[in-house]
Amino acid sequence: DKHCFELYGYDIMISSDLKPWLIEVNASPSLTANTPLDYEMKFALLDDTFTVLDFEKYLEGTETQIGGFDLLYRNGARVGPPESAAYKSYLGCHNNRREQLKRLSRAYGAEQEKRRQQPPQPSQPQLGTIGAAPARPGMGGVAGRRDR
Repeated sequence: DKHCFELYGYDIMISSDLKPWLIEVNASPSLTANTPLDYEMKFALLDDTFTVLDFEKYLEGTETQIGGFDLLYRNGARVGPPESAAYKSYLGCHNNRREQLKRLSRAYGAEQEKRRQQPPQPSQPQLGTIGAAPARPGMGGVAGRRDR
């Protein structure tokens, strides 16, 4: 179902020779935080997840990184480092999450300011219904959504 998603928790151990070992995969990882660092990591995960879901509709659809997430596929085609790169994946590479979120926040603020400056659209009652509340702009179809 395209309207659903799941988060998986991967428990990984790093050996003394820096080799990663997968211990287990949790289908329903605990989001309870036991330490301040654990809280920060899980809060960032949830924050990035909701940013990717884009409930506010301020992402343009051209982003290759959002928070701690990297785009892996676009329209069925793999997205990644150039073919001449030493590594074939961005996974494990530096991902400046805070800078990306600041940029997205500025874009969201600019979009909100633009919406505030637009004059309000008059509501029109729906035809053929008696006593119904007026239709709210942006609450049906694709009204209020930007093209991606």
